[in-house]
Amino acid sequence: RDFQTFLRTEGNESFAIATLLFMIMLPGKAPYAHQGSGDISGAIQRMEFPYPCSGHFSTHTPDGSWRFLWSYLPRYLKEYFYHTFQNGGRYSTERSRLTAEQWLRAFQSYFLLLDSGKLQAQDPESGKIFPTWWKIADQIGQAVFEQRRCVQCRETFDITLNERSLFLQRGHLLPTRCPACRRLRRLEQAGLNGIA
Repeated sequence: RDFQTFLRTEGNESFAIATLLFMIMLPGKAPYAHQGSGDISGAIQRMEFPYPCSGHFSTHTPDGSWRFLWSYLPRYLKEYFYHTFQNGGRYSTERSRLTAEQWLRAFQSYFLLLDSGKLQAQDPESGKIFPTWWKIADQIGQAVFEQRRCVQCRETFDITLNERSLFLQRGHLLPTRCPACRRLRRLEQAGLNGIA
């Protein structure tokens, strides 16, 4: 539709923000650009997101560095993008879109992971703009043990088998906050909440 003919809603603007963030993280690639599919307008209308997430697979993920870039995004960012752009996703309707504040919180958490060097310590490619191979992951340990709703932001999040084992080994209860809210809470407790 011609944008001059109607007033855009917050949901419209939130979708535009999600699209911009996706194209920054996968430089220049639109969310619905498919491998071997020339009909991008049809993919947009059907909301066929071509990237895999949490057990959802696609044979249309663009070849080359796009697959590698996607593999290095943190799981919560992949879920945010997937559920925004995939038909039937939690954030795929105009009224359920993630807000700019929710995206900001998620990317602040990602920034902390990159800035601390934790991701690069696990795999040096994770700090590159264009990685040259897939992220190395423990597929069994990444299986979902339980899904919960964050007590702070109210978003759902997964606890993997690896995370469950880690919390139990350390004598901790399973978390009630999502990874993004946990990281921001630690940052606030350390008095470092000025990241923008």
